[in-house]
Amino acid sequence: MSANNIRRALIKHLETLAPAWALKGENRNYTPTEGTPYHRFTFIPNTSSAASFGSGVTTLEEGIFQIDVMYPKDRGANAAFTRADLVRNHFFTNSAVLNLTESGTTLRILEKPSIHSMIVLPDQPFVQIPVDVHYMAFIPPA
Repeated sequence: MSANNIRRALIKHLETLAPAWALKGENRNYTPTEGTPYHRFTFIPNTSSAASFGSGVTTLEEGIFQIDVMYPKDRGANAAFTRADLVRNHFFTNSAVLNLTESGTTLRILEKPSIHSMIVLPDQPFVQIPVDVHYMAFIPPA
């Protein structure tokens, strides 16, 4: 259940980004409106390892929450990268670790998210700029 709590905490935090854009997530029907930017997100759990020894082992869960800035094609790169930067800064502050909690599970964003190169999607009216948010969570024993 911890993966689901981590996913929900990340999505809830993304939903507080202002100004708000439409969100498309995994296994959700969404038809983008041509000319209107939106975010697409993918939850990518990665490693799960023991973070302590003995009985009642705490588990370290790590992964990536990828947020794609989907911006209308042929409108230039500046506005799309400005939005990607806004997403990155929403998940990171220079002064403190970002802690997010959902149903007793706390996760941490320890490093500034990565902004990748713009991807031009030849058969779609949008370009994509992936922003990778690396997270870690210590899950106490059940």
